[in-house]
Amino acid sequence: MEFLSEMETLLNCRPLRPDARIRLFCFPWAGGGTNFYANWSKVLPQSIEVCAIRLAGRESRFKDKLCSDMSTAVAEIANTLIPKFQSKPFAFFGHSMGAALAFEVSCYLKKYYGLQPVHLFVSGFTSPQSAARRIKTDWMKMSDEEFVESVRRIGGTPEEVLSNRDLMKIFMPPLRADFHLIQHYEYDLPEGAPPLSCPVSFTDGDKDKPHDIPGWSDITSGEFSNFIMPGGHFYLQEKENGNQLMQYIAKKIL
Repeated sequence: MEFLSEMETLLNCRPLRPDARIRLFCFPWAGGGTNFYANWSKVLPQSIEVCAIRLAGRESRFKDKLCSDMSTAVAEIANTLIPKFQSKPFAFFGHSMGAALAFEVSCYLKKYYGLQPVHLFVSGFTSPQSAARRIKTDWMKMSDEEFVESVRRIGGTPEEVLSNRDLMKIFMPPLRADFHLIQHYEYDLPEGAPPLSCPVSFTDGDKDKPHDIPGWSDITSGEFSNFIMPGGHFYLQEKENGNQLMQYIAKKIL
């Protein structure tokens, strides 16, 4: 019986590209897995190795204890994957909750290891320090029915999953843990220099709810840009948008 290392359970790098110039680490949205990002390898150049982050409670980590605390999740990702971060240049992409994770891991790596991504891509999420983030939705007090309906309105989760009680018994716990993580996540910009100096790009769909885009420029002293495509919160699941997004990412990091 083959046992996977902690690093192997945390990552889905398919296929491995040992000769790649750079690694692109992709952080999931609430309840998300790794297969969506793993498929990016089919489109991105061979010089980019795609590594999707697998959080506890899903896929091969189904039996792992769920994490609903940002600092715990960030420390696990950064400290487990530090050999990967130290061995080759890397970039981060995160959508929705994944944007917050990617940002926090970037800050953690800079603080404790003196490392930063060559580029940080954040998608579909208001800047961490924005006043809009102080307005909270108490997801944990919702009944299962109310919670499912709220997730349905956000989009991104297939209806065949949301309407299947047996499947939702599997997907509900990690979804609730992730929403709890975001609900209790707060961030204050430090006085003085911004926490990062790497380039940062914000991407989103033009029909998503308004986000504090300028606030993302305040988290870095480096270059800031944004790229808006047609679509809602899960604009990146549209094939044409996904292809454009990957072209944008490849251009920025190569």
